[in-house]
Amino acid sequence: MAEFQPTWYTAVPTVHQAVLAHAGVYREAGTGCPLRFVRSSSSALPPRVMAELEGMLGVPVIESYGMTEASHQIASNPLPPAQRKPGSVGLAAGPEIAIIDETGNFLPEGKTGEIVIRGPSVILGYESNPNANKSAFVDRWFRTGDLGYFDKDGYLFITGRLKEIINRGGEKISPREVDEVLVDHPAVAEAVTFAVPHATLSEDVAAAVVLRQSAFATEKEIREFASARLAPYKVPSQVLIVERMPKGATGKVQRIGLAEKFAPQLKPEFVPPGDQVENALARIWAEILGIQRVVGIRDNFFALGGDSLRAAALFARIQEIFGKKLPLATLFQAPTVEQLADILRQEQWSAPWSSLVAIQPKGSKPPFFCVHGPGGHVLNYSHLASRLGEDQPFYGLQALGLDGKQPPHRRIEEMATHYVKEIRSLWPNGPYFLGGFCFGGQVAFEIARQLEAQGLKVALLALFEAYVRRYPKSLSDIPLPSYGVYRFVRNIVLHMHALLQLRGKDRSQYVLRRIWNAKTKLKMSTWKILNGFFSFINVPLPNVFSLRDLYLIHCQAGKDYMPQPYPGRVTVFVVQQSPEIRSHDPRLAWGKLAAGGIEIHEF
Repeated sequence: MAEFQPTWYTAVPTVHQAVLAHAGVYREAGTGCPLRFVRSSSSALPPRVMAELEGMLGVPVIESYGMTEASHQIASNPLPPAQRKPGSVGLAAGPEIAIIDETGNFLPEGKTGEIVIRGPSVILGYESNPNANKSAFVDRWFRTGDLGYFDKDGYLFITGRLKEIINRGGEKISPREVDEVLVDHPAVAEAVTFAVPHATLSEDVAAAVVLRQSAFATEKEIREFASARLAPYKVPSQVLIVERMPKGATGKVQRIGLAEKFAPQLKPEFVPPGDQVENALARIWAEILGIQRVVGIRDNFFALGGDSLRAAALFARIQEIFGKKLPLATLFQAPTVEQLADILRQEQWSAPWSSLVAIQPKGSKPPFFCVHGPGGHVLNYSHLASRLGEDQPFYGLQALGLDGKQPPHRRIEEMATHYVKEIRSLWPNGPYFLGGFCFGGQVAFEIARQLEAQGLKVALLALFEAYVRRYPKSLSDIPLPSYGVYRFVRNIVLHMHALLQLRGKDRSQYVLRRIWNAKTKLKMSTWKILNGFFSFINVPLPNVFSLRDLYLIHCQAGKDYMPQPYPGRVTVFVVQQSPEIRSHDPRLAWGKLAAGGIEIHEF
C-alpha cells in the first residue's frame, strides 16, 4: 500500500483475515494511502471480520459475488451513500439473476433455492463437454450451484453450495451457517464446517477451526458455544483445532474432501457404552428404535428417528429396569445415552417439574408457545421447533399429572389459567404467539381468550388439526337439539366417503381405527360417570392414574369444553380434504368463534 498507493484492493476472506492478523506490525505503512474501499469475494466474509477491517482501515468493505463463468462479476454491494448489507453479496451487477427450485420453477423473494444467471457476460457452454452443458443450463439460464435468496430490497444472500449441503439423518444443514456461528467465538480466527460419514445418519457434522494468535479454546468450549446458538442437529459432533486450513490456488478452502484430509485427526464416529448403565440404555435404544447394532453413547435420540411414541416406550422400559420414573421432557435436556446415563447414576436426582418446557430456548424473536396434545407431553413438537430455526425460541406446555405426582386438570379453562401463569412468568407483557395440536388447539384457544381478557395482545393463534367439539347455541347454524342428529348423519356420510376412496388393507385399518376410537369414547363415558359420582358425594377423584388415563381425562375435557367468542384472528393448519368433505369440516368452524376471522392453510 505504501509503494503503490491503491485506491482499493480485492481479496478472498482468508487474505482479509491475514491482513487483520498482521496489521499491528504494518499499521504505519498504510497511513496516508488514498484508499476508498475494500472488496471481498470468492466466499463468505464473516460479519466480524468485515467490522474489524472497517474499523482498522476506516473505509467501507463491500462483498461481491462472481465466478469465472460470468466473466467474473455477478452481484455487488454498492458504495456509500447507498446501502450495504453485511452477509449479502448485494444487487445484480451485470447478468440477470433468479432463484429456482429443484424442478426449475422461479421462486419469489425470501424463498431459498439455486441461483441461476443469464446475460452477455455469461458463457454459452463448456468446450467439448456436452454432459456438463446438459446439467449446467436450464432454459438458457446457467446454474451456478449456489443456494441463496433475495430479500425485499433485491439484495442477494448466498446460503451455501448445493454440493456442500450436509444431510444429517434427513436434516439439511448449510455449513456456511455453522461457520458464521463458530467464527463469532472470540478465540476463533477461521472455521470451516464439513460432512463426515456416519453409519446410521449417512452424514454427520464436523468442523475445523484455526485459533487467533495467543488465543486458547478447547473443543468442548467451542461446541458449547455453538450449542447455545444452533439447533442441536446443526452442532458439530467434532471440532478439530488446526494450525492452518488447506486451501487451493485462489486461497479458498475446498469443503468437499476435507473429511479425507483430516481423517487422521478425526475421532472414531462410534463411542461404545462404557459401563452397565450405558450398556443397558444402549440395548433399550436399539430395541425401541429398531437399530441392528450397538448404539453409541453420543448418538442423538431424535436424530436416530426417535419420536414421541418411541420416547414413551423408552421411558417405560427405563422405569421397568432402573426403577426411576423420568418425565418425557427429560429428552430435551438429555437426548443421548451418555447424558441419560449421567442422570440415572445420580441417586438423589429428581426432575424439576414445570409445565413450561424449553424445547429451544435460544433466539432473539418473541417465543412461540405450543400446548400438548391429549397425551399431555410435548415431544411431538421437537421437529417443528428445529425447522423454525435457531433464532426462534420455542416452548412447550406439558400437562400436570405426567409425573404421576400431581392431579391433572379436568377442565380446559383450568388448564388455560395455569398455562397463562407459566407463559407470563417467562414473557410477561407479550405479544404472544400460541399454537396447539389437536386437543392442544382447544387449550391454546382458551389461553388466547384469557390473555385478551387481561388486555394483552395475541399476535398469532395457530391451531394444528384442532377441532371445535361444541358450540355456544348462539353461534351454531343448527338448533342445538338437532345438532346431535346432524353430527351422527354427517359422520356416517364422511366415513362412507372415506371408505370408498380406500382399498384393501387401508380400508380394514380405517375400520379398526374407528373401533378403537369407539372403545376410547366408552372409557371416556366411564370417566364422566366416575367424575359425576365423586362430585356428587363431594369427594375428589382418587389421584391414581396412568398415561392412558391422562389421555382419557383430556379427551373428556375436550368433549366438555364450550368455547366462547374470541376477539382475535385464528390461523388453522389442516390436511387438505376433498370439496364435499371440506364443506362440513369441523376444524374450520373456528371462524364462527373468531371475531377477527379465520386464516386457513391446507397441506
